[in-house]
Amino acid sequence: MPARNVTKIGTSGRNKPIKGFFWIPPVDGSIFKVEVVTSTDTYDVTNFILEGEYTDGITETIGNFSFKIDNSAEQYTDLFSIYDTVKIYMNYGSTANVLKFFGLIERPSYKDHSVVLTGQGGALRVIGKNVTYSATDTARSDVLTAIINKYFSGVITTNNVETDSELISVLYEEKPFWEIVQELCSSGGRDAYIDPNFDFHYFESGSRENSTDAAVHTANLIEIGDFSADLQGVVNRVRVYGSSIGEVIIMATANDTDSQNNLNGDIRELLIKDSSITTVQQAQDRADFELAINKDPPTVGEVTSLLLPTLSPGERVRVSDPLNGLSPSYYTIQKYTHKFSNSEPPKTILTIQKERASIPTILKKRIKFESDIPDTNNPNEMDYSIFYDFSENTGEHSNTQIDTVLRILKATGSPASWTTDVTPTQTNVTSIEPRLSGSNLSGTKVFISLNGGGSYVEARYNETSFSKGNVGTIPDGNQIKARINLGSETTEINSFGILYKKE
Repeated sequence: MPARNVTKIGTSGRNKPIKGFFWIPPVDGSIFKVEVVTSTDTYDVTNFILEGEYTDGITETIGNFSFKIDNSAEQYTDLFSIYDTVKIYMNYGSTANVLKFFGLIERPSYKDHSVVLTGQGGALRVIGKNVTYSATDTARSDVLTAIINKYFSGVITTNNVETDSELISVLYEEKPFWEIVQELCSSGGRDAYIDPNFDFHYFESGSRENSTDAAVHTANLIEIGDFSADLQGVVNRVRVYGSSIGEVIIMATANDTDSQNNLNGDIRELLIKDSSITTVQQAQDRADFELAINKDPPTVGEVTSLLLPTLSPGERVRVSDPLNGLSPSYYTIQKYTHKFSNSEPPKTILTIQKERASIPTILKKRIKFESDIPDTNNPNEMDYSIFYDFSENTGEHSNTQIDTVLRILKATGSPASWTTDVTPTQTNVTSIEPRLSGSNLSGTKVFISLNGGGSYVEARYNETSFSKGNVGTIPDGNQIKARINLGSETTEINSFGILYKKE
């Protein structure tokens, strides 16, 4: 779809080139072929398809298909079985020879002189595999490649895993592989899919464009569906839960107050559990990213055109229909469906941006979140956390030491305490909740300051939150500092956290 420069006419002074959009369709017509491959033979069923379709997409869409095949001569009776493969070839030209989809049959049924084959894309082979893997300060793409090489060597290649150099630390224990893929994509602004040749693609969202196909009015565009901004996809608060140690949890929140004000103060919240997050900064980065891509109403709709055979998952596609408000531009395609019939020419349905959320989808995401974090304890709906795992020697010591845990330096009978560094919070803290995890905690006390250590108030840990009005007098402040008085020489603290809200 090239753009040509057009000379601007009828103006004084120097002519100025302006960009125009003219789609040049391929010279050859589109062609497709559908094969079913069994353990013993390959069957070309293209000319016997009564109706059928297949869908492909990225990250959350692994692809599926359904074909109804004429069996009036009973030539296909009892030939096809579960896990036989379906291969779909599509391109422009006289021979269909470009493999665009590989699927596995989940259900072959025979009725009314026809065969109905339904199933999912080839990624079905790997999505059910659970992964146990850990890494520290490793590039995100290296984590993905290492997992694939460990569990799917000889099955999946990684020729199209693009470099994503952001360092992450992960700890997966019996976690489904495709959930890991979705988490890595979401946190890194990437998309992923497994192509029909079983090569893994991992790339920056929106970075790929299809330069051959387009859906253009007066050319190949058939229909524009319900196409508009969709409030159902809007999120204006994101809370992220990371890993936890005992009562101490890592969490962060991102808010878009402009969106909340525009919706009369209504909160549309997204909750995320990502056990690979091991620092507060990682949690905040994930919350900020998810908010950035979800805070504005997405443009959602469907565009139907004649068959676009060169599409690949994750590509942006040119669409043009000015009379319906679609100016010529590249649009993000979440998924696409190719439809075939013996009575009509093949068509392609493009789902622009992302699907309209349905009640089942919303419930699925909610159930997934609840099952992911059965032990997360945040009854007071705190938004942020400060986390100390004592892997480093920080803070101020008074007869205490840190050697993977916080403990008393020596038994002298004198008070022993450890004081944190100051954590600024930009705006004043409104409520706060300390958490401790360790052993022999009897007699241990926690004191909280909101003014950088100018004054402290004792706070019961692992019980409830407190605010400026219900425990002593806590001066207003945005400089959190805490002091722990250890109870005895046998006390060992392996993690300390502070949950809080702010104005």
